[in-house]
Amino acid sequence: MAGFAALENDPATRVIVLISRHPGPSALQKVINRIKTCVKPVIICFMGCSPSEIKPSGKDYAANLEDAARLALQYVGSGLPAADLAALGEIARTEAAAMSGEQRYLRGLFCGGTFSEEALVTLTPMLGDIYSNTPLAENLRLARSTVSTRHSVIDYGDEEFTIGRPHPVIDTEPRGRGILREAADPETAVLLLDFILGPAVNSDPAGSVIDQIRQAKQIVRDRGGYLSVVASVCGTEEDPQRLSVQEALLREEGVIVCADNYQAALLAGEIIKARK
Repeated sequence: MAGFAALENDPATRVIVLISRHPGPSALQKVINRIKTCVKPVIICFMGCSPSEIKPSGKDYAANLEDAARLALQYVGSGLPAADLAALGEIARTEAAAMSGEQRYLRGLFCGGTFSEEALVTLTPMLGDIYSNTPLAENLRLARSTVSTRHSVIDYGDEEFTIGRPHPVIDTEPRGRGILREAADPETAVLLLDFILGPAVNSDPAGSVIDQIRQAKQIVRDRGGYLSVVASVCGTEEDPQRLSVQEALLREEGVIVCADNYQAALLAGEIIKARK
């Protein structure tokens, strides 16, 4: 908790936001005990945690990263627009209408573990069981991480993919293969992707898999279907890869780029629901 203490004692820090995948019971209790005495506003976004688990801290609960950002901005007198659910619904219906009858499943391929878990937490209430190599419940664990089952979300940042090779935010080749593999399944309807910018990641995250995205769409088109690809890009114009450049690359290939990962997961779920 040294990092938390540094922010707590920093006079320039007005609001603290804690973001994590779901911690274990003992780790969660340690965090709760530590932050409950903090006089600064603290927002807790621990993926999959319920409000009741966070309530003993006396601090703000955020169900997803977008909510966490919105709460933080409110504390400093700013704001963040909520997702336009009506607009997402209209996009979803348009995307779903272009698909063939057998397309029905969502396939998420993620570089970021927190984004992967946010997608699982967001999509499960919408679609039911989501299989994964990092599932919300053990009975939903994939037998093989490279073989999707029904609705599936794969975290390419999990240890099995990083032994002996760089993290997928650097080495995008495994996910590129996954994009083509999912396109080969005639039941795949939606690909859900995340892209992460910064100084210590791939110099062109979107560009490094854009050929695979283009090929995947063509594979599905050749058999009379339509592949919907939904993505979010985490970054800014100050990052070396530039947010606007990365988003433009994706949009040029027909990818729907959402404002954040939460909205991308919502849209992906709505497209699948529109197929039913």
